[in-house]
Amino acid sequence: MKTQNDMNEKMRKQFEQSEALWEDWQAQLAEKLKDPVKRRAWELAEAGRELVFAKKRFDEGIQKLTEAMALDSDYTSLVEGARKFKNTELRKGPVRLAHAVNRILFPRLRELGFRQQVGEDSPTWKEGTMQVRTSSHGREGAVYMGRTKFGKRFGLNVWRHRSNGEIECLDLSTVGLDDESLSYLNQEEANAVLERVATAFEGPILAWLDEDG
Repeated sequence: MKTQNDMNEKMRKQFEQSEALWEDWQAQLAEKLKDPVKRRAWELAEAGRELVFAKKRFDEGIQKLTEAMALDSDYTSLVEGARKFKNTELRKGPVRLAHAVNRILFPRLRELGFRQQVGEDSPTWKEGTMQVRTSSHGREGAVYMGRTKFGKRFGLNVWRHRSNGEIECLDLSTVGLDDESLSYLNQEEANAVLERVATAFEGPILAWLDEDG
């Protein structure tokens, strides 16, 4: 069993390694900047980085990064990253998730037989509630859904009780709902995610819940 001294020693070594890497990087940069072309590229890159990622003046920043890349191909990935960041930021918008769930997804779940587990059943979905359904074989399945901790992805968990008494959780990727397909940045994308989830429930998820296993 590790003691506090062991943990402190490990942290000390990690700090020393990080410090050594930083010093090495600084030395490499200093050597690189002796070349006036490389120095100019670095200056352009630093200015462009500030404009894109801090000030969100995307076009100005990407222009400077592109000029830096023309002088030094090491900045190619930075240009690509800045363009991706711009596209992501411009896609962002307000999302009324509960309203969309109650308009798109929840009515279809109720049509499939899902009901609120605890308290009085309600035709309106609320964050933090669990929905349950009894399968054709008399076994209970459950659904917990809502926004994830950091937002911008629809959280979904589906369980079923098996004939041997075990509880099994559905691997969502097997029904076409991986993390990417559940992610959204604006209302339109959130609506598309909920439509995708509803379609999955009406097909492979319901079939999984009703399996005799």
